[in-house]
Amino acid sequence: MKRLLMIALPLCLFILLLPCAAASRTDDGDADCFSFTAWNGGFAVSRLTETGKSRETLTVPAAYEGLPVLALQEGAFAGSECLTEVRLLESLQFIADGAFRDCPALRGILLFQEDPSRCAVGQGLLEGTDAVISVPADRYAAYCTHYFWAMYAPWLRRMDEAPSLSPTPSPTPMKSVTRIRYEGNGGTVRGQDKMNLTREITYVHQRENTLQGTVWFEREGYVMTGWNTEPDGSGLAVGLGSRIDPQTAGTLYAQWLPCSPDADFDWETDGKSASITGYHGQGDICVLPEKHEGLSVRTVRTGAFRGTDFSLLVFSPSLRTVEEGAFQDCGINTLLLFDSLKTVSDACFSACRGPETLRINAATSPVYSGSYFDTFQDKYDSLLSLRGKKKLVLSSGSSGRYGYDSALLKQAFPDLEPVNMGVYAFTNALLQLQLILKQMEAGDILLYAPEFDAVPEQFCVSNRLDTGFWAMMEGNYDSAAKLDMGAFSGVFDSLGDYLSIRSRMPGKDYGVSPAHYDDDGNFYAFSTYNQYGDFILPRPNGETDGRLRHNIADYTVNSFPLETLQSLNTALSPFAEKGVSVFFTYTPRNVHSLTEASAPEARQALHQWLKENLAVPVISEIEDSLLPGRYFWLIDSHTGTEGASIHTQRVIRDLQNALTDAS
Repeated sequence: MKRLLMIALPLCLFILLLPCAAASRTDDGDADCFSFTAWNGGFAVSRLTETGKSRETLTVPAAYEGLPVLALQEGAFAGSECLTEVRLLESLQFIADGAFRDCPALRGILLFQEDPSRCAVGQGLLEGTDAVISVPADRYAAYCTHYFWAMYAPWLRRMDEAPSLSPTPSPTPMKSVTRIRYEGNGGTVRGQDKMNLTREITYVHQRENTLQGTVWFEREGYVMTGWNTEPDGSGLAVGLGSRIDPQTAGTLYAQWLPCSPDADFDWETDGKSASITGYHGQGDICVLPEKHEGLSVRTVRTGAFRGTDFSLLVFSPSLRTVEEGAFQDCGINTLLLFDSLKTVSDACFSACRGPETLRINAATSPVYSGSYFDTFQDKYDSLLSLRGKKKLVLSSGSSGRYGYDSALLKQAFPDLEPVNMGVYAFTNALLQLQLILKQMEAGDILLYAPEFDAVPEQFCVSNRLDTGFWAMMEGNYDSAAKLDMGAFSGVFDSLGDYLSIRSRMPGKDYGVSPAHYDDDGNFYAFSTYNQYGDFILPRPNGETDGRLRHNIADYTVNSFPLETLQSLNTALSPFAEKGVSVFFTYTPRNVHSLTEASAPEARQALHQWLKENLAVPVISEIEDSLLPGRYFWLIDSHTGTEGASIHTQRVIRDLQNALTDAS
């Protein structure tokens, strides 16, 4: 099937420039700085020579002795204390974990590879270095949404500037059936005398993304905080850009809060913008103004709000920067902000009590639309639509959305509605599980299949948020508002990284659906997902039976200490308390992608260890989840079409046996 690749146009002018970004892509002048070893029909860099260790900048040559340089081995740059910049040319196909270990001065890695899927990386790419990775400007978004490179999104940068003022259009026409009327409710359409707008419903998603109201409506002295189905706010509330059932949203009314008086703040201006330097208001609700003396309010300075308490704190959509210590020793119940904010971190809220609820309104174009991150909200919409029905929820990383044939599950369990919630393994699954829990009811079934190459994330060993979580929330920020943020760490560090990343990505629109894309951003004219959430792009068997790429998993007891299993038990126990039946099974895995230590006897010992220490039934055998390499597609945990069918049939057998035993 011919694939149409959408080339994203960069949107943002801000960029971190690294020196020498225009290096020749065939530069081999530094060949004497490296030692090479034969690798897959070419060469790999094994280490630096003494000459190489003395250099501040190095370019890995594209070829050596007439053959391509394809890889960097573990420790390839070890021992270089003065190296500051490395250029990696397009021939490179693999970077081993720890390749840049012991490079304390390294600050920039320039990667000229246009296609992120052609350069394999593991989880330890930046082990031992604080460097950022600069990639071709027009491929920045592709790297940020690539399954493996996405984990490095906070460290990715664009090589140059190529601004675009218009969002990337949807590649397919959007179906319009009915409309939503948006009432200003005291506000007016920007630059016009109109009080309302009417917009067609796209039906691209099961629920509709609302207008980003601050882009369309204005009201002097007020900040728009959301939409509501009733003018007085007594109806169904929805955030700006978040989702609502089109059947309940005939008319949405803007909700406004008056800005706190200018006299409540101390100010600093520079002729271009205004900054808040202090606060001495008395109310427990504070709404930061958008303007001061005609200047946009852009910054909250260090110490400005130290020691104050709020039931509700609202950042205006004009705000761009919150400095460290701005809200030190504060008490905040609910914080509302806009995704036009660019700089924020945990240090801004040091020693802060709360916020418990974090609400985000969309004020900028979405950037993850059409990516696999975007599928989470579509899957979550399915969960919402099945309230009152018995559900079979499949939860895991991407191996789940690739590894199940939910039509077979529906056929085997006709009284259950399958929902495949598998999205992305390398983000903390605890957040996803808590959101899933809110939509499950007594009598439902959760089938949990964590990926073993992402144990910390899949076994919920931490309560720390990460950028992947926020990327999955972008399509409906209201989802994040359902969680108690006081129970998590790294909330604003991860949010700040996410906002910084997306500010350098091209704008899209909510009408771009992930149902026509694969993980690498390739567009298809037919649907790549079914109604259950399975990835159904036809995926043929491979021609050889071996490992596909650097995606190794360890199946030994040592990788699953007791505290790791207890963390997962803690995450899953609320489901049982709610009357949900929880079962543990194994994700499909290419048998050739296991570590050497994962011998059959080690796998059996691990299986027994999990059965003894997990608080939920382990219903499958490890051996049944291990398939020959020919049944996988591109990655060692993504099954092809036949592999998904084989794996699902085995899971059906296991689940039928488990339900029989339970009865």
